[in-house]
Amino acid sequence: GLSGFHIQAMIWPTLPNRGEQALIAKWSDDHGGLMMMIDENGALALRLGDGRDVATVSTGTALDTRAWYRVDAWFDASKGTAAVQHCRLTDFPLTPVVARREERVAVTPRLDNIAPLSMGACFADADHPVARLAYDGKIDAPRLLRRPLSESESLALAAASTRHLSATNLASPIASFVADIVGAWDFADGIETTRVRDSSQNRHDGETHNMPTRAVKGH
Repeated sequence: GLSGFHIQAMIWPTLPNRGEQALIAKWSDDHGGLMMMIDENGALALRLGDGRDVATVSTGTALDTRAWYRVDAWFDASKGTAAVQHCRLTDFPLTPVVARREERVAVTPRLDNIAPLSMGACFADADHPVARLAYDGKIDAPRLLRRPLSESESLALAAASTRHLSATNLASPIASFVADIVGAWDFADGIETTRVRDSSQNRHDGETHNMPTRAVKGH
């Protein structure tokens, strides 16, 4: 039921210059969708498709290897704009801390495709789900919302604890947009299993495949 969206995650890429890598995707080559990714130049990008045309928005600034970033990507359906932003959380000299790009796009992404929501890879064909564009690195605290967030809301989301994600009281720091959270996945919950738990009220749980390493240091 999405039209616009906002994706946020913490990432720690180990080979950002290896080529295109999918971070969080609901993508089909035949039907389009969305994919927050690392592009061929090692920069954070958002790819949108409607099944015929494709638009990609990139920061144009390569990510540093083995550094933590807060990454955000969003599509505003009312304005027809898409944007990406990375904010480096690890100190590195002589490189920009924040990189952002926002553009008007001619593509309205087809978010009702039959492709699964995936993290760390994408699927070219939902009928034959072979993983591709595998990501090298860590992903922490991936979150999906049904509308774009302001910068202050994005910061509040990044700082929100697991208990805040399902809280509806007015004292919650994310009370103004908690109802817009579609999913907020906690990889630390159930690390001894193949289950990926959604901490939001929606409980869109998932499964791990190919044994990704868990119980490692987060952001």
